[in-house]
Parts: sequence; C-alpha cells; structure tokens
Amino acid sequence: MQKVVIIGGGLAGIALANSLGGKADVTVIERNASYHCNVASLRGVVDESYRWQQFIPYSQSKYKVLQAEVSEIDAKNVTLKNGEKISYDALVLATGGKHNFPAKIESYQTTNDAIKKFDEVAEAVKSAENILIVGGGPVGVEFAGEIKGYYPNKSVTIVHSQSTLCSNFQPPLLPEFSVGLEKKLKDQGVKLILGEKVLLEPIPNGWQA
Repeated sequence: MQKVVIIGGGLAGIALANSLGGKADVTVIERNASYHCNVASLRGVVDESYRWQQFIPYSQSKYKVLQAEVSEIDAKNVTLKNGEKISYDALVLATGGKHNFPAKIESYQTTNDAIKKFDEVAEAVKSAENILIVGGGPVGVEFAGEIKGYYPNKSVTIVHSQSTLCSNFQPPLLPEFSVGLEKKLKDQGVKLILGEKVLLEPIPNGWQA
C-alpha cells in the first residue's frame, strides 16, 4: 500500500484523506489541534454555542494525523521541526489560503486556545454599542448581518469604498442581487456608507478580517 503524506488538514486535505480511506497509508500533517470549519466563524463570534461546534477533533479521523510543522521536504521524506522524518510515495501540499481573524483562525496549539480568541472578540462585540465595519465584501456583509441578527439594538455601520457591496466578485453580481443585499441589510438596521474610504491607523481594540 502506498504511503501518502498530506501537508495541511483543512478542507482539501481532509477531503482527499477521506477519499483515500483503505486505498493508501495516509498521514496528514497539520499544525493545529482540530479541523476548523471556518464557514461558521462569524456566527461563532456572536453565538457561543457555535464556537465549539466549528471545531472537529482530528482524533475522530480514520487515518493518522500528526500535529506538527514541516521544516524541510525532499524527494523521499518530509522533515518535521522536531527532526522526525516521514517517508512518502506521494506527497500532497494542501496548506490552504489565509484570511484574517475572526473570518479564519490561522494557528492554535489547542482548541481551547482558539476558543479563547473567539471569546475575546465576542466580548468586544457584546460590550460595544456602535460597531463600524470597514469593507463591504462577503466577510463584512456577513459579519454585519450576524451581529444585527443576534444584537438587534446595536448600531452597526458598513463603510465600503465602492458604490455596491461585494463589488470584487468576478463575474460581477447581478444588479438585482446587489440591490436585494443592500435592502436586507437596511431592513436589519445596518447603516451603509458606500463610495467612501476610511483612513485607518492601528486600532488597539479592532480586528481586521
């Protein structure tokens, strides 16, 4: 049976590992303690029950998962930072993409560490009366909707540099979709400032997503 090493235990890496079940000797190398379903990240900021639900322990996997980081790769082996070498017949790089927290959490030793980060943002949102979201892309729009859905009495404002929300989609969104999106947010009480830019300096209690 061939030895397949997959670097990265995100969506692509785990999907591949599951598809190879019984067909190969699979080892997944992942630096984090659990699989993070980041589709639920923004809901997890406002709804405490979602914070734990979005993390799935790798211990439930039917293949070997090593919590480690890779320091070197050659034609036959992967070397971990602790010096251990993992040999392979096939190597897959599935390290995924990056996004700023809280839309995605990049690195955590334990799931408790990740939850603590979400708790910090959750407490800031809970204690704030006025929330300004700079950027009306998918993350900003979703976050505004989640906050107003859970805290309808908070003041939430989106400032977006373009004339329509989610303006960077390719191909562009249909005009009627953009109009409907703006209407839904306004119906929730979200204030929209479009076609304006914000000059940002580091904010001690701000998060960039």
